[in-house]
Amino acid sequence: MVTGFNESMFGQCPRRSINQSSPNNSFPAPTCTRALNIPQFNFRCLPPRRINMSSPVMRVLRHEAHILGRILFYASESFAHHSQTLASVNRRWRQVATTCPGIWSHFHISADTEFPHDQGLELWISRSGDRPLHITLTSTDGDKSSKRPQLPGKEAHERCAKIIDRLTPLVERLTFLKVDFSNQASLAEAFKLLPLEKALQLKSVHATPCSDVEAEITMFGSISKIPDLKRLFWDAKRLSPGRSHTHIVKNFPFTNIVHLTLLQNCLWEQIFDVLKQVRNTVATATLWSQSLSGLPLNKMPSFEENQPRTFCPNLCVLNIASNTPDVLLLVANLHAPSLRVLNLQMDKTYGQHDLNDCYWKLGAFLCLASSEMEYQEINFFRLDISGVAPMGVLPRLLSSARQSAMASVEVILSEDDWDGGDVTEEKAIRREIREVDDMGVDIDAKFRVLPADEGGWVKLGWYDGPGVKRALEEAHCWVPNFELGDFPFNPALAQPPRRKTRRV
Repeated sequence: MVTGFNESMFGQCPRRSINQSSPNNSFPAPTCTRALNIPQFNFRCLPPRRINMSSPVMRVLRHEAHILGRILFYASESFAHHSQTLASVNRRWRQVATTCPGIWSHFHISADTEFPHDQGLELWISRSGDRPLHITLTSTDGDKSSKRPQLPGKEAHERCAKIIDRLTPLVERLTFLKVDFSNQASLAEAFKLLPLEKALQLKSVHATPCSDVEAEITMFGSISKIPDLKRLFWDAKRLSPGRSHTHIVKNFPFTNIVHLTLLQNCLWEQIFDVLKQVRNTVATATLWSQSLSGLPLNKMPSFEENQPRTFCPNLCVLNIASNTPDVLLLVANLHAPSLRVLNLQMDKTYGQHDLNDCYWKLGAFLCLASSEMEYQEINFFRLDISGVAPMGVLPRLLSSARQSAMASVEVILSEDDWDGGDVTEEKAIRREIREVDDMGVDIDAKFRVLPADEGGWVKLGWYDGPGVKRALEEAHCWVPNFELGDFPFNPALAQPPRRKTRRV
């Protein structure tokens, strides 16, 4: 937000300056004669003779306090320390910032350093008024980029306990909480003292436990006390498979989760058990596991005609990253009439089931979007295959997606798999798609094959720009709680291939 500001907006230098360098490049440093050192940032001000006081930006910021307040509020959302920094730019900015409680409602506290100091935290709390609070509580131990001295384990635990004690009266104002104790296992013991059972407004939690099993269980137990959590981001990728994962999935306490991100090295049937527990409310699910165990034979779903399937009525976005293609059998067993986005990443090829059978079941699942018996409307499909690609099944997958009139389809595979396959593979795919197009499918985008990029990845599919726009508008209007997230579209698939010109 701040990087796009006009240079003329930086007016008079503040009266105070503290030597402390910037950990990032969030602020520009235009050429000038005076340096401005502010906690967390180091940028420069223009000399008065170079400030264009008649510029439209300066006229607006001089007279419209609410516009400036909105700018400062959005800047403080992106990083909590922006509010302290921007309040020190000049007298006008400080006057606006100190009278806007919303700017001070984002706390970023390091639990194992002395920043912010006690007086700074009290100042932050007092300026926030009675506004809802966004609190980030992190540990920085072992972070070489941090220039603040880390406290020893015992002192860090005492400081975290002191912070928790100060935040306890503010629990009822919490709406967002981010906790990252990935570097300090001892902080989880202090964190459990926070009475989250009183956090009635707390809807969103982003948690990163450390690699200690007991600390992870303690941290999850603390979060499980939240009465009405709607969004959970649980990042436990650092932990190797162990008993803690069974504890987490078997004791998953949240039944009203709308947006779930579960990054956990446990078995896929256990992860889908969690999905079943929240099937009536979940709208967005991002699931990740690098477990090398495939799907046991006794856990394989039945695909008989009258067998029940996992019904997720509100699931509209599903992202999966897996080492094993066996997870595709669980995906194919879903009944998700609201599903609009399916993003799959297959890193390796481990499993107990036939590779082609897994992808055939996925192709059948994609065909449901064109079935009148069990209708679903997938608009965006992406399949990233880093392991062995099922070349014989690709025509089936792409023709199924085409038959379902998907607006954006991308299949990524290695150059070796594409070039090492049957020479007629591309012809078979084009023939299947042409047969589908002859049936009158409502999609104008042509099938494209993008040559291997610098990383050696070939990309197949199509991108219908107007169709993507129309699908997004309809999803936002008619699908409850739809959030596209970071789905990676590839507009290059809409461009015709370049023709090679022959030199004369």
